[in-house]
Amino acid sequence: MTVPTDFPNLFAWITGDGGFVDLSGNGNNPTLPGGANNPTLVAGAVNGHTAIDFAAASLQKFSLPSLTSFAAGEVFVVIKVNASPAPSAAKSGLFHLGSGASGTDAAFPFTDGKIYGEFGTTSFTSEGTPVAPLTSWQIYNVSSSSAGYLSTLSGAIQFARTTNPLGWASAPTVGEGLASNGRYLDGRIAEFVLYSAVMADADRAALLNALAAKYAIALSPATARFTAISASVPAVDIATPLPKARLTALSASVLALDIGNPPQVGARFTSLSLSAVAVDVTNPPRSAPYSYAMVIS
Repeated sequence: MTVPTDFPNLFAWITGDGGFVDLSGNGNNPTLPGGANNPTLVAGAVNGHTAIDFAAASLQKFSLPSLTSFAAGEVFVVIKVNASPAPSAAKSGLFHLGSGASGTDAAFPFTDGKIYGEFGTTSFTSEGTPVAPLTSWQIYNVSSSSAGYLSTLSGAIQFARTTNPLGWASAPTVGEGLASNGRYLDGRIAEFVLYSAVMADADRAALLNALAAKYAIALSPATARFTAISASVPAVDIATPLPKARLTALSASVLALDIGNPPQVGARFTSLSLSAVAVDVTNPPRSAPYSYAMVIS
């Protein structure tokens, strides 16, 4: 069975089954605050596995060693929250893994129902309304580097950007956002996996599928959405089928849009502007009625 240690750059691997121990072998064990502030273990919480329960009212969390040596990173969190939207800001936290100051906290979700991410960044950003229900078990995956920021929920793209103000927490926490903001997770985490680099696509897919199988989480059929990809994008490459994919507002200098095994049905590409040099669609699905609409503005 595929496990996080199969892939390079693993920093910390914490599971409910393993308790509060780093299973990566790196010794990056979580530090518990003590007493009522410690999260608790709940046996059989998800597909027979133990989960870590965080009660926001009790200010529960754990801490990790500094991440300031990171040049990039990727995290997987198998998670379910008690309410969405959060009933109050105090019950909207998730973690503090970026370098933002007060007022730049992550929220999963906030009182407006939106996810606000700060993984490996200097400030939070709205990731929008969740593409999957957060009160059900999901796999929240985020990668952050100087080249961009990408988040998904159980395989479905939640948010993406190609510019990213990179920054890592010197005193990272899970279950609590920035201490000065008083936001805590009110929900459960079954597994937390943190890498000190962005994973290769094949490795990410293998781990995502392994986590989904382990916790009986249905992965999304990759309803991908790429919005506002701008400036100078050398290539947008979709190598596997993406049902009902929608690419909008590709602008400036889009050199190539290459779909090797295209969306099966209902794909739309709109507002390709300025310098759309090439659109290459090969290996179309057999006997699948589909159409592509392009508007060059």
